[in-house]
Amino acid sequence: MSAGPKTRLLRLLAVCLPLTLLAVQTAPAAMGQSHPASATLSHAGQAHRPAPAPTANALTISQPPAAPAPRTGDIPSALQEWVPWAMQGHEMLACPGAADPDSPRACVWPERLTLDIDGRQARFVQVVTVYGAPTAVSLPGETGSWPVEVRNQRGQQLAITAIGSPAASGGAAASGGAAEDHASRRTLIPRVWLSAGQHVLSGQITFSHPPQLVRVPPQTGLLSITANGQTVQPVLDANQRVWLKERRSASAPEAVSNTLTTLIRRRIDDTIPRRITTHFELNVAGLPREVNLPAALLAGTVPQRLTSDIPARLYPDGRLQAQLRPGTWHLEVEALQMAPATELKLPADAPDTEVWSWVDHNDLHVVQVEGVRAVDAQQAHVPAAWKHLPAWQVGHSDTFRLVTQTRGQQNPASGEIALKRTWWLDFDGQGMTQKDELSGTMSTPWRLQQQGPARLGHARGPQSALPIGTLPADVQDASDSRAPEARTPVAQP
Repeated sequence: MSAGPKTRLLRLLAVCLPLTLLAVQTAPAAMGQSHPASATLSHAGQAHRPAPAPTANALTISQPPAAPAPRTGDIPSALQEWVPWAMQGHEMLACPGAADPDSPRACVWPERLTLDIDGRQARFVQVVTVYGAPTAVSLPGETGSWPVEVRNQRGQQLAITAIGSPAASGGAAASGGAAEDHASRRTLIPRVWLSAGQHVLSGQITFSHPPQLVRVPPQTGLLSITANGQTVQPVLDANQRVWLKERRSASAPEAVSNTLTTLIRRRIDDTIPRRITTHFELNVAGLPREVNLPAALLAGTVPQRLTSDIPARLYPDGRLQAQLRPGTWHLEVEALQMAPATELKLPADAPDTEVWSWVDHNDLHVVQVEGVRAVDAQQAHVPAAWKHLPAWQVGHSDTFRLVTQTRGQQNPASGEIALKRTWWLDFDGQGMTQKDELSGTMSTPWRLQQQGPARLGHARGPQSALPIGTLPADVQDASDSRAPEARTPVAQP
C-alpha cells in the first residue's frame, strides 16, 4: 500500500478514535510550583499558597486511563488488519492532545507516589499511566541515592537508565551506590522505559546515612510520605526535593484535618452556540488527595477546554477529578451548548446556590433573563474579570429562563462619534495639515470617507494603521474600519 492510502487511513483513525476524556497535565506544577489564579492546582506541599510562577497549561483529550490504547471499533472491518501498520511511527495519536496544535502531546499521566522511609532505607510505590509509544518515566532518587530492585506490578525487574547517560547505570543500581556521569559530573536522574498502560512500580533506595531530603520526579501527582512510622507533610524545594529533617524531628505529628471548600461560579456567553464557563475556587486543607468535583457541566453541554495547573481530568459523565494539595486553587471548564435552550437549571450535585454572570450579544439576538434574582457582581465573589457583568443568583428551585426579544439587529442605532480636529497652517499660507481624532461607538461596521479637496494621508485605529482605499470619482479617499468601537486619529496634508 502506498503512502497515500496510509495517510487516508491515518485520517480515518483520527476521526474514529473516540474522544472520551478531557485532562490537564502540568508536571512542573505538580511539584510545588504555583500558577496564576486563572488556573491553579498542584501537588502536595506547604499549607500556604506558594508564590506564582508562569506555566503552560494543556487541554488534553484521550482514552480513559484503564484503556489507553486507541479503540478501533468504529473502523471498517476491512481496514482493521491495517491499523497496527498505519499507527507505526504515529503512536503519539493515542496521547492526550493539547488545545494548541503546536504544543507536544502529554503521554504520561502521574498518579500517586508513596515513600516509606525507615532509617537509611526507603521503599517506594509509584503509579503512572503511559499513552502511545514507550516512554521514559523518572523515578525517585538521584546521584548518591539510586533506586534498586525496581519492579512492575507483575514482579518483573526493570532496567534503570539515567537522564544524560546513554547507557544504563547497571553497576550503581545493583550495588545501591551513586550513579555518576564522570565526564560532566552532572547529577543523574534515574528513569525506566514503560509501554502504554497503567503501571505500578515498586523499589527501594539505600542512603549512606538517614536522609534529610529525597528527590521525587517532577511528573508526580499525589505524594504520600511516612518516615519512621510517622506521616510526613512534604516540604518541597525548587529542585524537586522533599525535605524531611524538620518534620521527622518533631516529637509528635500534628493532627491534620482534611477540608475542602468549593465555590462555583459560571459565565454564560450568549453566542451561537452558547458558551458556558464554570469557574471553581478550591480552598484545600489537609493531606494531598484525589477528589471528584461536582457540577462541572450543565445539561446538554459539551466540554471544550479545561484550564488548571494541577493534574485534573474531566470525564464524559461530567465528573471532574483533581489531585489536590493544601492552598487556594482555581480551575475553569469551558463548554458549548450545542442545541438551543430557553431554560437552564443547576445540576443535581451542585451547591445550594451559585452566581451566574451573563454576557449578551445583541448583534445576534436580544435576550432577557427571567426567573432568577439579580445580585451585585462586586459583592458576589465572582472572578475579577467578570465583575463588570450582570449577575444572578441561581438555586435548585430556580429556572434560568432566556426570553428572546428579537433576532439579529433590529433598526440598529446610528452610533455616536465625537470629533476633535487640529489644524496646522503651512508657512506659505497656501494650505494646511489637518488631524481628526474620532472616538465613540458604532453599532454596525462603518467606513470613514474623506471629501475633497483635502487628500487623506494616514489613518490609524486603536491598535494599528487602517488601510486607505479609493472609491468612485466623486469620493477621493476612504479609510475602512470594521470595529464597532473606534478611536481613530487621521492626519492629512
